[in-house]
Amino acid sequence: MNDARLHDARHTTVDLLYEAEVPEAVITEIVGHSTIGMSRRYRSRGNQRALRDALTKMSKLLTVGTEPDGPQPLTDA
Repeated sequence: MNDARLHDARHTTVDLLYEAEVPEAVITEIVGHSTIGMSRRYRSRGNQRALRDALTKMSKLLTVGTEPDGPQPLTDA
């Protein structure tokens, strides 16, 4: 983490607060932005929950069969 900057931590803080569904006005206050619009611009990861759900759905489409412990991945058989 040699290249990490304090400003990067601010971006991460914004992302985590959005993920925790903290109101935008509160996020703006916590990170010291002058406007909610600025906090929105710093939201770099998008909606992590929605992205995770979409990738889970895609994964299910790319798997074959179901076993007691869940879908099994495609293999080169």
